Amino acid sequence: MRVDVLTVGTELLLGQIVDTNSSWIGEQLALSGIDSHFQMKVGDNLGRIVATIRLALDHERAARRFLDRLYRPASSVMVPAEDEVIACRCEEVSVGQIRRAARLGAQGPNQIKAFTRCGMGPCQGRICGPVVAAIIADVLGRPIAEIGTWRPRAPFKPITVGALADMPS
Repeated sequence: MRVDVLTVGTELLLGQIVDTNSSWIGEQLALSGIDSHFQMKVGDNLGRIVATIRLALDHERAARRFLDRLYRPASSVMVPAEDEVIACRCEEVSVGQIRRAARLGAQGPNQIKAFTRCGMGPCQGRICGPVVAAIIADVLGRPIAEIGTWRPRAPFKPITVGALADMPS
């Protein structure tokens, strides 16, 4: 594990006090076996604090784009060529059914749900969602980012009608 340390205080930047806190925190992290790779100081200005936190997050995500490209699922996984392949296991909706719904005018996962029940099973689209979006994007010739995701609806966790019936009024 590694940690970044951010200290806040204009007096630290102006040299009015010595930042012994960062030194102590770095020492305690090292004694605990945790690497501190990055330490930052920022003044008492909300905009600068936010910008510094974003900088730290960008630093953490620096390799993300590379890793996403290196380990991207093959297009045949996201958009199977065979129409018989099941895309939504919960509702047993095939890739072909999703393609037909998209060709009939479904522009995103929520419309596909209305046409096919895809995403209405116990997983609520958490498993099939990325595949459904990729299939729609492929059929419509649009980027996946434009297709969108499921619109969550209550109940967020599936419950049985019996459980609802047994609830006290």
